[in-house]
Amino acid sequence: MSDKESEDKGGLSEFIKKFWLPVAGFLGAVTLAYNFYQLWLGDQRTVTIITGGTGLLILVIVLAWIGFKNKTVEVDTILYKQDQTTAKKVVEIPRFSPKYRSFARIGLFIVFVGFISSTFILIQHRQAVRAEQQYQSTQQAQATQTADFVLQIQSTQNAQTTQQAQEELKEKLVVVIASFDGPEEVYGLRNQILEELNKEYLESENVKIIAIQDIISPDTGSKYAQNLGEGYYADLVIWGWYRPTTNPNITIHVENLSASEIKFLNKSEVFQPYASIAELESFEIQSQIANSSVNLFSFLKGLINYKKGDYQLAIDLFEEVLLENNEPTFVQPFDLYMALGNAYQKNKIPKKSIEYFSQAIEIDPNYSFAYNNRGLGYQDLAQYDQAIEDYNNAIKLNPNFPAAYNNRGNAYLFTDEYELAIQDYDISISLNSDFTSAYTYNNRGSAYVFLGQFNLAVQDFNRAIEIYPEYINPYGNRGTSYYYLGEYELAIKDLNFVIENDPNNVLAYYNLGLIYIKLDDLDKVFENLNKAIEIDPNFPPSYYTRGAVYKFLGKTAEAETDFEKYTELTGQEVP
Repeated sequence: MSDKESEDKGGLSEFIKKFWLPVAGFLGAVTLAYNFYQLWLGDQRTVTIITGGTGLLILVIVLAWIGFKNKTVEVDTILYKQDQTTAKKVVEIPRFSPKYRSFARIGLFIVFVGFISSTFILIQHRQAVRAEQQYQSTQQAQATQTADFVLQIQSTQNAQTTQQAQEELKEKLVVVIASFDGPEEVYGLRNQILEELNKEYLESENVKIIAIQDIISPDTGSKYAQNLGEGYYADLVIWGWYRPTTNPNITIHVENLSASEIKFLNKSEVFQPYASIAELESFEIQSQIANSSVNLFSFLKGLINYKKGDYQLAIDLFEEVLLENNEPTFVQPFDLYMALGNAYQKNKIPKKSIEYFSQAIEIDPNYSFAYNNRGLGYQDLAQYDQAIEDYNNAIKLNPNFPAAYNNRGNAYLFTDEYELAIQDYDISISLNSDFTSAYTYNNRGSAYVFLGQFNLAVQDFNRAIEIYPEYINPYGNRGTSYYYLGEYELAIKDLNFVIENDPNNVLAYYNLGLIYIKLDDLDKVFENLNKAIEIDPNFPPSYYTRGAVYKFLGKTAEAETDFEKYTELTGQEVP
């Protein structure tokens, strides 16, 4: 039984050796060929070099074998000739015939010469290729530099053009009008606004109307509109939407990006028409909107002219709306009263400003800005008690209202309540972090001047200048403080700076005259006092001081003439 199993196992082993090894060799050869083919597909150049090099190496080996290989053979050698004794001897003889050996050696020589020649040609070719590549690289680098230079010039020109356009926008009043969300073809109000404003301001050098395709929806809202506007250096951004099935069915927003200048307009204003369901269904609201949109256009134009500084034209436009606005749709009376009050205030007609602010307060007695602004009107009329009362009301309604504290401080300053003024200025400064705090520092510095605390005054004027270097008043006031501190050169420097930036500043010339009196430079004294009188013939101190100098010099007639003018302007006799 065991012999039989051994025979079976032996037969199986022989079968595996006989059949499996050739199969495995065949599979290995196929795999190798396939991998070589894949390698050739991936990198033909490398495979070709390897194949050619291998073939050449094999050829050299074969030729060398044929040309130089010997073989060992045994031959009989006669040791003793007389007895014919022989022995076996091992010798080497050429493996191949002389003919084949000669062919092989000639072949090797040809291969060697071919290799040397090919190597030399390859070196020359590579040097030529390298030179061509260097030339092309140089040309490409020059072309790239030229292209970069042209691109740099174009980029610089584009940047300069963009910067110039931005600077022009900064100098203009810019109104951005976005596309309205909804069926413009039904209402067409956005296009009407654009047409009206372009008709009025298209040729204006100071106003730029920009229509943009961006749609600002209720979802994106005011913040998105304000961000868009900032990209155009806009002062106002107008946007809105139509909703035919809602009431109100039109909403117009005006974003006020110049809130520090157009103070009566909220940072984000909403204008909406209201209509009954019957009016909506009968389309009466469309007719109402068409009529009322004229008032909206006039109101918007009034805003633009207000921002331009053309206050009288703004007043005319606002009052036109007031007369025609019997049934307000977009512009409400409160907005009109605030707009008119501010325009009259800017136009230095305080009585009319008080009148309109009072009407605004009747509509909304809780609006702190109306009290504050009316207080400014009373202050312009030197009615300081009424002004302080209005500022008190503004502060009561809004305890964090820095402008109201600043303005009340000014009222105290004008009534010689310097300590109270400084207290209010302190509160205003603590509440205010923007550039307008420079005004309060300047005012507090003035209070310190009146108290004779000139070093503290200089500190406040320095702070005002640091916050707002373009604000001229602190320079003049600091110059006055330096005058009282005996720092005449510093005072002259500040006052000359004021004159450079404001050539008609009568106080700067007057104070320079006082300084040159201290320096005994009479030519400069008369030069500056004469200029002060030329700028403002109704400024009494100039006459009084010049008269005093004439009197000191013994020029009695000239002195009496100046003193008489002083008395005429003030009603006070000169002792």
